[in-house]
Amino acid sequence: MPDLQFFAEIDSFMAEFVAQAEAFAPNIAGQVLEEIIDTGPYWSGRSKASWVTSVGEPVFYVAEDVAKKANALSAEDAKQRSMATLANIQNAPLGQTIIIANGNPYIDAINSGHSPGYEGWIDAAVNRFLGTLNVDVYY
Repeated sequence: MPDLQFFAEIDSFMAEFVAQAEAFAPNIAGQVLEEIIDTGPYWSGRSKASWVTSVGEPVFYVAEDVAKKANALSAEDAKQRSMATLANIQNAPLGQTIIIANGNPYIDAINSGHSPGYEGWIDAAVNRFLGTLNVDVYY
């Protein structure tokens, strides 16, 4: 007769493992997002406030309510707006790609070297965590 308690313990272990793994990916994605925001340029706060996390499809958002003038939104407030989008991925099933996107048309130019000191800053943030989770960044 099979040891039913053994199988129950295995099922319990696997359920706990899956729950922890599902929490791990959004946590790491949050660290990637925070790294992108913290190391990126700041002028008005518009670009920092326009990062959005999602699952499945990118969400290209531009914080149009942030004026195009110096310090229109503090760097910390802009960061908090983007970090709030982590709620979008909290229940992401295992195996799904987590997406971090920004709809500002100038983000690619900045990352490509248009602003001195920021060339490749997005790639550097993602590469720190490469291999840890399946994440795509769109800009």
